[in-house]
Amino acid sequence: MELYQIDIAPTGGFYTPIKGDTLFGMFCWAVVEKFGEDRLTKLLDGYAADRPYIVLSDAFPKGYLPKPVLPFPYYKKEGQKDESFNAKDRKKFKRLEWLPTDKISLPTNQMADSFAEVPFVKKSLKTANSVNPETNHASGGKYSAYMTEQLHYQGELTVYAVIDETRIFADEVKDLFEQIGLTGYGKKASSGGGKF
Repeated sequence: MELYQIDIAPTGGFYTPIKGDTLFGMFCWAVVEKFGEDRLTKLLDGYAADRPYIVLSDAFPKGYLPKPVLPFPYYKKEGQKDESFNAKDRKKFKRLEWLPTDKISLPTNQMADSFAEVPFVKKSLKTANSVNPETNHASGGKYSAYMTEQLHYQGELTVYAVIDETRIFADEVKDLFEQIGLTGYGKKASSGGGKF
């Protein structure tokens, strides 16, 4: 199994957060569309028996990983007292959610100086219509305008993939990600959402 970094650049709004499990489902559908159902069946053989052909992460801001989720005392420097952090300091510390990837090997009490608040995703509301299939119009009642939440990712994103190259090649994974990016990811992909 080899680890790969896949960088993607969102080109519009998303209606589904980019999570590894949903991305894996989209990836499997892309395999079926490009290579056929038999190929997917072979790739999935042994998946539940600890022999995955690919494992995908969530999307992260490029160059960052999520801050490790640990109790607050693990981030204290040697000799630092609990009393030196008041509630205001702890709130500020909680907002620092990201760690630069080059700092991941540091001990946790040294990582704390590197945590950053990185713009990652903004949410907005968008008006959409539910269309009556009989009249092809938004004619009121349950077929009327409603608000939906749209996600706008800030900058490039990174997805990490662990690939069994005896079963699927890195070039194939790249092509499949390009296909997903063109057709769209998640909810409302057929109406232009989730493209990268």
